[in-house]
Amino acid sequence: MQIAAWVIIVAAVLVLAVGVFLYRRRRILVLRGAIGMSVHRGRGLRGGWALGVARYADEHLEWFRLTSFRAGPSLRIARRDTQIREREEPSEGDSLWMPPDAIVLHLSTSAGPQLVAVPKSALPGLLSWWESAPPSWMATR
Repeated sequence: MQIAAWVIIVAAVLVLAVGVFLYRRRRILVLRGAIGMSVHRGRGLRGGWALGVARYADEHLEWFRLTSFRAGPSLRIARRDTQIREREEPSEGDSLWMPPDAIVLHLSTSAGPQLVAVPKSALPGLLSWWESAPPSWMATR
């Protein structure tokens, strides 16, 4: 096969991949009840802050990483077992990877500690969602 044919095939695959990525990003951004949220993924090669969008589900906060091809959420934070331990302002270096005017929340979850950053304007809604609970949960607590 000629080199030109391989170049065309590779270019077509790249265009298709970028198209799928942009479609997914658009779909996530228009989710109802979605908020901008960054998640700290730990240290190391794949660590640091990652931009994304979170949506309120019945029992979980589902986070979709913007730069992922994964169809489902990249992270699910259980509503029932999560507590906010601390709030803090982001450091200057980290604020680049967070929504504008963000606040960092230190969460205690059933899976362990988790750091998330949300816009200050979304914080009251997030807190209200976490603190409210379906009546069925009251009987099991």
